[in-house]
Amino acid sequence: GEVFALYVHTDHEGRGIGRALMAQAGQAFLQQGMRSCLSWVMTFSHTRFFCETLGGRVVGRKMGRVGGMPVSLSAYAWDNLPESVDQWEDACTVANLVTLPRSNDGFPDAA
Repeated sequence: GEVFALYVHTDHEGRGIGRALMAQAGQAFLQQGMRSCLSWVMTFSHTRFFCETLGGRVVGRKMGRVGGMPVSLSAYAWDNLPESVDQWEDACTVANLVTLPRSNDGFPDAA
């Protein structure tokens, strides 16, 4: 599976929200039979540290465009999605994050 975009407002960074969203996405991928996932991030963005903290490893690089400007992108991959999701969920439990309610389609309900 591919996490195309994940944004957490800067006022809420560092609270485990991104990790919880990745855990939810990972669960959705697992329910669809996927065993790995990746995400393209801007190489020089602080987002790369988030991916690395979650255990992602760089598996590719390419040039892309963001806002019409050329940027370097790095692909971060998680090859063992079941293990990664377990770790992400465990961290969310420790942080006392509430699991997002799910709709019938398996995706978190909009608030």
